[in-house]
Amino acid sequence: MGRGGVKILLLLSFVWIGWWAIATTGLQKGVITWRDAPRASGVQITTQQMTRGKNPLRLATEVQGITITSADGENRVDVPDATVSAPIYWPGHPRVRLPAGEIGITSYNSTMILSHEGAEAALRLRPNTGLTLESSRIVMATPRLDVVEGRIASAQAVQAFLLQLESPAQYQFDFNAADLAAGIVLRQAMRLPNAWPVMFEHFDATGAITLDRPLDRSARAGNRPQPTALRIDTARAIWGDIGVTFAADVTVAAGGILTGTASLRAENWQRMLDLAQNAGTLTTEIRPQIESVLTLLAGASGGGNSLDAQITITDGQMRLGFFPLGPAPRLVIP
Repeated sequence: MGRGGVKILLLLSFVWIGWWAIATTGLQKGVITWRDAPRASGVQITTQQMTRGKNPLRLATEVQGITITSADGENRVDVPDATVSAPIYWPGHPRVRLPAGEIGITSYNSTMILSHEGAEAALRLRPNTGLTLESSRIVMATPRLDVVEGRIASAQAVQAFLLQLESPAQYQFDFNAADLAAGIVLRQAMRLPNAWPVMFEHFDATGAITLDRPLDRSARAGNRPQPTALRIDTARAIWGDIGVTFAADVTVAAGGILTGTASLRAENWQRMLDLAQNAGTLTTEIRPQIESVLTLLAGASGGGNSLDAQITITDGQMRLGFFPLGPAPRLVIP
């Protein structure tokens, strides 16, 4: 190689190193901006240390000692360390990785530990001035949630995906907790028999949401895109001989007011009430009221242990046939 070729290589190397240094500094400033942004709402995010990655082929910032505290100081999440990175050719594909470890969760007087074998959150932003969201994913391997008394729940993996469709403001969503299992704490609280299955057969949801504008860099608190339509193809929680399947297709007016239809199928719903009462989430005082309503719904769908309800929602009010069910929840992105 002649001197001219060597000079060109040296020039390209200097340009590459200069771009890497500038882009890495920009990525670190972005992490600091993310850390400081919630302060206006009272949420505090603190970090013990930030260091630049050393791989010249990738932008990276390593963050140690992350603590997220609620405005009232009663809730806190502690993450030991995380790495924020992006390809050097396009920082619009950022990724946050957590190595295998434990995340501490404190809520009022209770403390939980979320153990995992690695977690990752990733975004793909389109290269335009608004940095429109193309897709996002969150994956956690082998999560396990424990308290002092024992395990609450575990799973082989928890995954959530969001994908922009042909219409720029429409996104497909998908959530799945693979091999979700209730731990000893939950099983004892529900007084489950030993023969009850350990794992859920299904715990997932799929569908699509349409917003009034695409998700992009302007989507901040007080100025977030709002839903105009929601379609839930299926949302399932099947465990042993009980199960709930839900689907919906609604439009969303100003203020989150829904209009459309929803279907709900519950298998062995009386056993569900027993488990909820055993766990303390359903009191003996309110159970007769709920049970009478569900009995009415089950009777309208053929009776027995299965409940199959087709619900109509008009201007935020739900009804089953001619029977009013009260207001539907409002769908607003805070």
